[in-house]
Amino acid sequence: MNWRSKKYYDFLDWVNILKLRDRCHNYEDKGKELMDIIVSQMNNNRLSTKNGTSARVDRTFLQTSIEKLLSGPSNCEIRKGKVWIKSLNRFRHKVGLIKPMAVQLLDQNEILLKYLHKRTVQTLLV
Repeated sequence: MNWRSKKYYDFLDWVNILKLRDRCHNYEDKGKELMDIIVSQMNNNRLSTKNGTSARVDRTFLQTSIEKLLSGPSNCEIRKGKVWIKSLNRFRHKVGLIKPMAVQLLDQNEILLKYLHKRTVQTLLV
């Protein structure tokens, strides 16, 4: 039996927002619009008993719109170690070079067991 609370759905919405931002769709009108709709439905705005001006959204249509945008090309690419935003034709501000990938392995008490450097992580991902 699965129990789905509003926080579970908020988490799924948060993941969708991160996916949109990861592909730089937050710099496009359609991406901004979808993110605004998602945020308007999160937390207490998701409750049917809440009094407010927030309109109910067809979740199926919203998810379809998100998937359609994510299935298309990304709005950014890496150039010279920096993030280039295609729709703005410029680099993203205040972001330095992409840092090498590294992973920390922690135990259940969050004590560092091992630190894997970029080369080790890339080997594991292949």
